[in-house]
Amino acid sequence: MRLRIIEVISCLTAALGIMMTAVPAFATDINLTGTVVASACTVDTAHSLNQTITFPDSKTSDFTRAGDASEWQNYTIVFTSCPPSTTDIIVNFSGTPDPSNKCLAKNDGSATGIALQSAFGKDGGYLQNCFGGMTGTAYETGRTIELSSRMYATSDRVTGGSFHSTLLLTVTYK
Repeated sequence: MRLRIIEVISCLTAALGIMMTAVPAFATDINLTGTVVASACTVDTAHSLNQTITFPDSKTSDFTRAGDASEWQNYTIVFTSCPPSTTDIIVNFSGTPDPSNKCLAKNDGSATGIALQSAFGKDGGYLQNCFGGMTGTAYETGRTIELSSRMYATSDRVTGGSFHSTLLLTVTYK
């Protein structure tokens, strides 16, 4: 009987030794990521979304060389009820670039030699080198972003016809 107990103890010791050497130990990193975004302001839908800006009629004789332009047409995007955690409103505008000048928005109407030039601020106050954006401080009471656009001759010859161009405004809150 004593021999049997020694055999069992020997088997258990051997098994325990195998188990101790057979289990590998390792460490790993688990990376967790996420984003916390600023809360949005309210956009004044009655006056700011889907605006149509109508230019006064222009004559082809108003555009005798490339670079001639119509008067600026001013418009605004109104933001209200900005939460205290939102400090900035970043507005970028883009459109289909004009083939002759990538910084102008293409005219989709029938007039030729003319495109849309847009700027931040009244009357072209902050003219962009190209499509771009601006950052404005967000206030709890809101913020009004002023924009302006005009027809801009891209060649020395402008032909009569309709003028239609679309700008896409993208808003980011910070």
